[in-house]
Amino acid sequence: MGRRTVEDTATKVRRFNDWIRGELKRQKKNQTELAYYIGTDQSGLSLRMNEKRTWTLKEYFNVLEFF
Repeated sequence: MGRRTVEDTATKVRRFNDWIRGELKRQKKNQTELAYYIGTDQSGLSLRMNEKRTWTLKEYFNVLEFF
């Protein structure tokens, strides 16, 4: 079994955030709409997408449900 590192997790979070940005653009939606849907404000979403705050599991699921 391979060893997981913090870098692996950071890379996955970065990919998730990049995916969100792509989906917002593709679906012509904005961060404010997504933030409202997951139960935060635009600045809270921005902190998560810029890796200054961690996502909760519930928020992950809410993001997937939004799209």
